[in-house]
Amino acid sequence: MLIINCNNYSDSYQWYKGNLHTHTFWSDGDAPPEITVDWYKSNGYDFLALSDHNILSTVEKWIKVHDNDPGGWPPTMTKSKLKDIENKFGLEWINTRIKNDTLEMQLTTLDKLKMKFEIDNDFLLIQSEEISDKYEKTPIHINATNISEFIPPQGGNSVFDVLQRNINAVREQRETTGQAMIAHINHPNYKWALLSEHLINIQGDSFFEVYNGHPLVNNWGNNEKPSTDKMWDIVLTMRTIKNLPPMYGLAVDDAHAYYKYKIGKANPGRGWVMVKAKELNADKIISSLESGNFYSSTGVL
Repeated sequence: MLIINCNNYSDSYQWYKGNLHTHTFWSDGDAPPEITVDWYKSNGYDFLALSDHNILSTVEKWIKVHDNDPGGWPPTMTKSKLKDIENKFGLEWINTRIKNDTLEMQLTTLDKLKMKFEIDNDFLLIQSEEISDKYEKTPIHINATNISEFIPPQGGNSVFDVLQRNINAVREQRETTGQAMIAHINHPNYKWALLSEHLINIQGDSFFEVYNGHPLVNNWGNNEKPSTDKMWDIVLTMRTIKNLPPMYGLAVDDAHAYYKYKIGKANPGRGWVMVKAKELNADKIISSLESGNFYSSTGVL
């Protein structure tokens, strides 16, 4: 007699589509956060991590509103973008003021965004931060997903030391608060910052961006540097030899540009993760990521 476990796995788990790397006017994105969140929710995403550089969207922050966009960097908030918010969410949603004869708009906090957009088991916002550090002139960025408090860049005396110290800071907050959270290493080939050796030897982190949708991150490598895909092969092989946990590859947008869509822009919708979890909440999403119960994609759902 053959006895088979007939529990219906698909009934207790669902697939959830999400992006773990996103920017808004809270740092260097070109859109207010409500425009960003609205794009993801309207385009079939189930969860979104807002991960601006070295800030959490929990404080009071005002930005200048210009008549026109002069171009250049950083992106500019304009009256046409303000009108876009009014058309989508109503005039009462917007908080503006005149300061030193200049129109300013208050950025919407995560709490207000959650009240507007979150729906139980339908759409989830996750508090995150892109901890943006450096060693000398080498940029070193780590995303901290589902953190409860701001983590300042930790610094260090080498590229690897900066990486490890920032990852340790995320782990320490997790241990102190008891809240589920993860760190992941961002765009290793951005300005050719990281080597496979850095990812091989890192402790306390099991994730890096094998695909990042930003046009300047060099996913494909060059004649001298391996692609992030090849880097992943090297890292997995060496971590297996060293009896270390695997390093999972994430696909993310690193979205910054929400108004003009073309090659060369850091637009949304280019890379995501499909996570299999029992419920759509941050704890379950983190748990499934850590257990490898997900896949990364740039096209397949």
